[in-house]
Amino acid sequence: MEMAYLLIQCDMGAEIDIIKKLTKIPEVKEVRGTYGVYDIFAKLESETREQLDEILTNNIRRFQKFVQLTRFLRYYPKAESNFIL
Repeated sequence: MEMAYLLIQCDMGAEIDIIKKLTKIPEVKEVRGTYGVYDIFAKLESETREQLDEILTNNIRRFQKFVQLTRFLRYYPKAESNFIL
C-alpha cells in the first residue's frame, strides 16, 4: 500500500469546492480544511506509487484555483518495511 499526503494552498474562497472534489476520489482517504499557510490537508492511498502519480497528475493537479500543491510520499526502506515512526 502506497500513501501520499498533500498540502494544498488555494485561492481564497475555493476551499469548500476543492474539498468536495477531493472527497469524490476513492483513493482520497482523508481531507481536512486547515488554518495557516496551507488551506487543505489530504491523505491518499493506492496499491502502487504509479497509481498515486496517475491520480495526482491526471486528476488532482487539473483542479482549478490551486496556488500551490505540496506532496509527501510515505517512504519505507525495503529492509525496514514494517518500520513506523
